[in-house]
Amino acid sequence: MIHYILYAILILAPIARGAVRIWAYGPIYILTLSMLIFWTFMIAREKEIRIKKTPIDISILLFALISIISIINSKYIYGSIMEIIKLAILASIFYIVVNFIRSEKEIKRTLNIILAIGTGIALFGILQYLGVLDKSWWDNPRFLSSTYVNHNHFAGLTELIIPLSIGMILYEKDKSRKSLYIYSFLLLCTAFLLSMSRGGWFSLSLSLLVMAAVIIKRGKARFVFFMSALLFIILGIFIYNAIDPKLLLARISSYKELDFAGRVEIWKGTLGMIKDNWFLGTGPGTFIYNFPKYRPLGLNMLVNYAHNDYLQIASEIGIFASCLAVIIICNIVKKGFTTYAIAMSSFKKWSSLSLTVAVLSMSLHGLGDFNFYIPANAIIFTVFSALIFNISSKKEKRYPDLVLKLSPALTRFFKPFALITMTASIIFISTVLAAEICSTASDRAFVRNNLEKAEGLSLTAINLCRFNYLYPYKLANIYSKKAQGKTDGRQYINKSVKKYKEALYLNPIDAWSWMGLADSYYRLSRYSVTEDNLLRLADSAYRKAVDLDPANWYYLKKHAGFLLNSGNTDISSRLYKNASRAMSESKWHSSMAGSFTDGEPYESIADLAFASQDINKAMVYYEMAESFGRDNENVKLGRLKCYLKMSLIEDALAGYRKTKFSPESKSVFFASLGEYYLNEGHIDTARRFLEKSLAIDSRNAEAYQLEYKISRKTGSIYYRPAEIKKILDFNHIPVSVDFRSGGFDLDFDIKKDIYSEEGLTLDVFLPAGIYEFKLNAKGREALGIWPRMIIKFNDKHVMDLDVIGDWKEYSGIIIVDCPANRLGIVFENDYYDEESAEDRNLHIDGIRLRTL
Repeated sequence: MIHYILYAILILAPIARGAVRIWAYGPIYILTLSMLIFWTFMIAREKEIRIKKTPIDISILLFALISIISIINSKYIYGSIMEIIKLAILASIFYIVVNFIRSEKEIKRTLNIILAIGTGIALFGILQYLGVLDKSWWDNPRFLSSTYVNHNHFAGLTELIIPLSIGMILYEKDKSRKSLYIYSFLLLCTAFLLSMSRGGWFSLSLSLLVMAAVIIKRGKARFVFFMSALLFIILGIFIYNAIDPKLLLARISSYKELDFAGRVEIWKGTLGMIKDNWFLGTGPGTFIYNFPKYRPLGLNMLVNYAHNDYLQIASEIGIFASCLAVIIICNIVKKGFTTYAIAMSSFKKWSSLSLTVAVLSMSLHGLGDFNFYIPANAIIFTVFSALIFNISSKKEKRYPDLVLKLSPALTRFFKPFALITMTASIIFISTVLAAEICSTASDRAFVRNNLEKAEGLSLTAINLCRFNYLYPYKLANIYSKKAQGKTDGRQYINKSVKKYKEALYLNPIDAWSWMGLADSYYRLSRYSVTEDNLLRLADSAYRKAVDLDPANWYYLKKHAGFLLNSGNTDISSRLYKNASRAMSESKWHSSMAGSFTDGEPYESIADLAFASQDINKAMVYYEMAESFGRDNENVKLGRLKCYLKMSLIEDALAGYRKTKFSPESKSVFFASLGEYYLNEGHIDTARRFLEKSLAIDSRNAEAYQLEYKISRKTGSIYYRPAEIKKILDFNHIPVSVDFRSGGFDLDFDIKKDIYSEEGLTLDVFLPAGIYEFKLNAKGREALGIWPRMIIKFNDKHVMDLDVIGDWKEYSGIIIVDCPANRLGIVFENDYYDEESAEDRNLHIDGIRLRTL
């Protein structure tokens, strides 16, 4: 029975996405524990514990002890325990194989199963690559990854099995079977090439060169030549017909994000972790939470692994553990080459060589990736290592079995104790697995905006497993989303705060949880009369997030934005500059970081803040945009306009004298000066600057706005149609004006069907004043949920509501001071299901503004 369970694990692990998700490795744990239960029955029946010794037993024992002791440094105990369980499962598989797959027949059957499943997965991947089968779940459509999540780890699987296929070709005498092994070899090599894994290419090529040298030394040069020629012919035909050669060459020569250049930056941060935690590391399974504190400036991305297995082991468990891992691998490789050198049997000679080369290849790949942390690859590596110790020549030194005789009393105690322990472990793993299934279902419901279902499933996940911090963290996010749809969301925000605190109690070094807690405190402060205390709590949480991830420009910007809105402009400005520097240092210009490196978004935010009369915010963002060092005339002009709004006339004039502005910018500056004097009550001076402004640029919206403000302040006719039309003429969208007694109405002819969350953004030119904003809209519901519409004017909320049923008019109030303004319509909860054809949509039919 143990054999069949082991075979089931070897088949299931690589098929189930490499077993990287708990729904895949959970059953593998249960199957492994089941094997241990059967072993327990055998021990109880034979009344003795008999375990085959290997040269690496002491190293494995020391590694296990150090791993367990290193938990004392862990800030996330549950994550460390789950990592220890993974290591224990691998150790169990190793000793099960060593003790139960011992005969030549059993070894051959095990190797044939691994080769068959590897070949099947490779063929499946090739058919996907050719478009015969679906590949929608691939992480990158250009790289073959077959059933795996990541193409580099699929390459890790194939680089383990390709040497095995060569060994089987060499020792197999039957021509039909030899042909099948050759076919497997060619399929595996083709899939391996298409994986586009440069680390895999390097490590396997180096290992196969070693293998080829050994084979040639044995007088089989013709075999090496034949296999190489056949491989190159097949690959040449395939590349010519199925691969774009430019893509292949570009892949060989490129060094893009998270490739070699990116890995070097990750290694630098990891070395910083090791330096501070060299003895016992930060605790097993905690790399993802501790690395952000050490991330190099510019590496603003999620880094969950060190992309070097040995550095990751050193960072999590300590330098001694990493040295032990190297010693274990060296002993395995030494044993394999020793067997090859002295074995007389063709099977022992070539199988030991092929398994050793496979182990060597994955060990080399571990220098630039993390295949040892991919359960399927780690399991096959473990099985190969165990089999190397079971394939021995009669001339090799034999290690005596460890035999422990059990007394009758101990036998009666051993069996129930082992059974209870294994059963309890199975129940624990099953509960964790059930919790993860509920959490995954909750995530899907959350994406579909079915928040009630998401909440219920998330609560179930927490009840099943109270130690995983991700479950209360995700529930907190659900409550935060629920609060967005309420006029008074305090009830849900308070629940969100509670769950974020629960998550941080379990894992206090998760920066995202601190950021979520900070955001929740800040949102609560808007409802509270004692907001000062909540603002202090928010500031403290933001600071904690930044302390845990000091080079994360997203965190820096969030904290800076909070401080800006809280009135701490000086500190905010420094943080924004730090964020700007971090974004500018990005080595790979990811889509988010790259969009900020030129300062334009800061400039846009500053313009919107100025238009909405948030002058402090505008000034800070103009300073941020200017800090990029470009000679940006609009940014400099924006700062001078802020000075005038703040009545700092001397600073504004001094700045104007230092800068050589274009005629258009001069015209705007004179219009701003005119508005300053108008607000000071110097109407004649304001008119003189208006005349100067128009003389320089007769098509200046700022000047026409000033003219309109002067006429409103001084004229007997409050609204002059000619002046209003001059401003409205700047609009690029159809707008009609209807003058009435004491005011006017504006109609924007906008008909828009919004099918995605991108929404709609409009730049509109308006005369100054207070308007009642009216929008005609209708919604189409899906899953019983109506479209959520957010209206923003100059990036400030005007409306936030559900659009229910047929056409209705929705209204709010806006204040206009500047002529150029931005109107945004956000469709927050788009949803579409291809199977049921349910489609949630938002429809807009006209916008009307009425002066008040």
